[in-house]
Amino acid sequence: MATRMATRTATSVKNQDTELQLWRTWKEDPSDENLTPLLNSLQPIIDHHAAKMHGNLPKSAIRAQMTGLVIGALPDYDPNKSQLNTYLFNTAGKKLNRYVYTYQNLGSIPEPRIIQIGTFNKVKSNLEGELGRPPTYEEIADEMKVPVKQLQLLEKEMRPDLIQDTLYSNAVFDEGTEIDDGIIMLHAELFGPEKSVLEYTYGLYGKPQLSNVEIAKKLGISPSMVTQIKSKIANKLKSSGFLTGY
Repeated sequence: MATRMATRTATSVKNQDTELQLWRTWKEDPSDENLTPLLNSLQPIIDHHAAKMHGNLPKSAIRAQMTGLVIGALPDYDPNKSQLNTYLFNTAGKKLNRYVYTYQNLGSIPEPRIIQIGTFNKVKSNLEGELGRPPTYEEIADEMKVPVKQLQLLEKEMRPDLIQDTLYSNAVFDEGTEIDDGIIMLHAELFGPEKSVLEYTYGLYGKPQLSNVEIAKKLGISPSMVTQIKSKIANKLKSSGFLTGY
């Protein structure tokens, strides 16, 4: 028994060393070619977290979401602070729990209410950017053309776990905006799924221009993950000054 335990321990250490080396290689050159073997080595972690989730969401969607969360967490990993699998458990794993919980509960909320929550958050964010301070209920109500009391009631009803997701689902990502220079500059800075989403959204470098669902199918991730990535790209374009009206 002691021999088997020693063998398992040695195998675990070897796997961790392999994952760390693959991560270092990807960190030095964050290309798709280096990302693929890293994700392959992390597949047991992805499958482990996906298998723990229960609910109505397809396992394929949960695995795709976990894969996206892992990719998003990789740049901030510090090998001096923890092992990679521990880090991913505390970052991507916890976010996956929230994702599953959120989308299970979205089904119990009427669609018009979800849209209204998203509109409220978007208007509030836009006004805060314009005013340089949090907007008042009166200012938001004037922009949305609704009574102030309705907004106050809406904000009280909003569950914290839904706020960020409605922001993602209602994000504005206008493919018709004149931001060609910004797209080209940003493309050079992106890697992995973000670069691919940008290419398929605008039809760059010979890629076909695809919808969210088509992009998701092409990249093997969920449509909601595509929306999330587009939101991040739009925020980067906005912060660089190339995207207005967002």
